[in-house]
Amino acid sequence: MVGDGRATIALVADTTTVEENERTRRSLLRGGWLAALGVSAAWSLGACTAVAGVRLDGDVGVPLPPPPSPAEVARARVAGGAQALVDALTGFDPGQAPGDVSARLAGWIEVHLSHLVALAEPVAAPAPGLPESVATGAPPAALAVTAPLSGVAGLLRSMTAQASVLAPTAPAAGALFAQIAIARGAQDLLVRSAAGLAVTVPAWPADSPVEAVQALLSAEHAAVDGYVTATAFARTRRADLQARRRAHQSTRDALVGVLTAVGVSPVPAAPGYGLPPAVVAGGAAAGDPDGRAVALALDLETGVLRTVLGVVTGLLAAEPTTRAAGWPLARASLALAWESEAARQRWGAPPQALPGS
Repeated sequence: MVGDGRATIALVADTTTVEENERTRRSLLRGGWLAALGVSAAWSLGACTAVAGVRLDGDVGVPLPPPPSPAEVARARVAGGAQALVDALTGFDPGQAPGDVSARLAGWIEVHLSHLVALAEPVAAPAPGLPESVATGAPPAALAVTAPLSGVAGLLRSMTAQASVLAPTAPAAGALFAQIAIARGAQDLLVRSAAGLAVTVPAWPADSPVEAVQALLSAEHAAVDGYVTATAFARTRRADLQARRRAHQSTRDALVGVLTAVGVSPVPAAPGYGLPPAVVAGGAAAGDPDGRAVALALDLETGVLRTVLGVVTGLLAAEPTTRAAGWPLARASLALAWESEAARQRWGAPPQALPGS
């Protein structure tokens, strides 16, 4: 008897012969039913018969494991994406990497390996890291070129979207999926920027939850103000700091537009923002004004990351209808967060496996 996509397929030995079972199994496999419907099949093979979720092995009934839950399937899919990225980055020839991508590869691979551990889906054997020749600068002759840069960028973009899409389907693990999406998205931005490839980000949806938009706007006010201060500190890195300030200003203005379009008054910027202790006692006195500016920039981007994660976590905790209505804003927020994580890495910070933690 074959039920719908949620049912178990049970083939009973006393009404169907083993040969017929085998023919039916082959037919279903050729038709792609198992992959397309995600059903759990229990087949009668040899002297064993599967009936109503119980395998009859001779006279002994052995309960079959239940089919995986949607959350388990989602977790396994995100883990599969992490393994695919480990394989792609491990197989990429650093000699073909533009800009500073080559120097970042080892850290990025570690990020995806950390995701496998966080997802409780460790690989069967330790995944290989970059060969020693790459780390020492020797010619990477031993490294097979299995993924051109455009392919790596495409896979990163696809796996970023995968984690973003699956987050609301498994609310208990959704925050973890969101952090994984941010880590993947930051790598995607850095690869595309280095290679001159196109970068696209989601637009801010017009019908977004007002409280969430106001929280993001507050974070952007603080970032814009902080980058003004960081630029004043700096000596040689002012152009980079000003570019990042303009990016935050653009986001701030877009969020203001979302609120005013629905007749809501945007939350104003605070009269002033305090500096973190590490910046107050920073490197200016030691003759390192650029170090002080970068320390402030890192603190600002971390603040944006944490705000985004708070917004996403709040939407995941909402009832299903509210979560579904607010998820377009969450996806746009994740794009904002992967820009912040990419900026952190550009400022010299190591990649975070779970940004916003």
